Amino acid sequence: MYSESVNRSVAPKNSLFQVLTQQPNPLFVLLDAARDEKIFETLFIQTSLEYYESLFEGDDAEALQKFAPYLVQLSGQEDFLKQLLHDGWGNNWGVYLTGEAPFHSLLAHLRRCTRVMLEDGRKVFFRFYDPRVLRIFLPTCTPEQATEFFGPITNYWMEDKNAEVLLQFHKAEQGVEVRKAAMSLEQVV
Repeated sequence: MYSESVNRSVAPKNSLFQVLTQQPNPLFVLLDAARDEKIFETLFIQTSLEYYESLFEGDDAEALQKFAPYLVQLSGQEDFLKQLLHDGWGNNWGVYLTGEAPFHSLLAHLRRCTRVMLEDGRKVFFRFYDPRVLRIFLPTCTPEQATEFFGPITNYWMEDKNAEVLLQFHKAEQGVEVRKAAMSLEQVV
C-alpha cells in the first residue's frame, strides 16, 4: 500500500539544504557515479570526507569503481552537501537518506539491496540508488517489503521528475508514505 500527502499550497520557506540538514538523524547520500563522471571526481578530491564507500564489493568494486554507487556520510559536511545540491539536483545524481545506524551498519544493509533475483533465477543489479528507479519502486512496496528495504533507514529524500518537487519517503503502517514539497530551484542551497 502507498499513501501520499502533498504540500503545494504554501511557498517553500526553507531551502533544500535546510530541509536536509535539519533532520534529527544523521544524513547520508547514495551517489550514482554512473550518472556523471564528475561524481567520481568530486568524491575523490574531497579530503574532508570521513566516511564514504562503494556499495559494490570484490571484483565488482574494482571493475566498476568509476560507475559504482557510493554511500557518503554528510553529517558535518555542509560545504560538500551544498556542492552536491548545486551540481546534482535536477540531474538524478543520487538519493539522500537519514537513519539511526552507524555508517558501516547502514553500508552493510544497503549492500544487501544491490542485487535481486528475477523470476527466471538470474541475479541482476538493482539500481535503487538512482532516484528515477527508487521513486517508482517504493510506492509498490508491501508493508513487509518496506520493513525489509528500509531496515535502519528512516527517510529517503530525492527529486521528483520535476526537480522543483522534493520527495520524502518513509515507512508507514500501510507500506510506504510519500510527502511532496515544492522547492523553488533558487532555494536549492
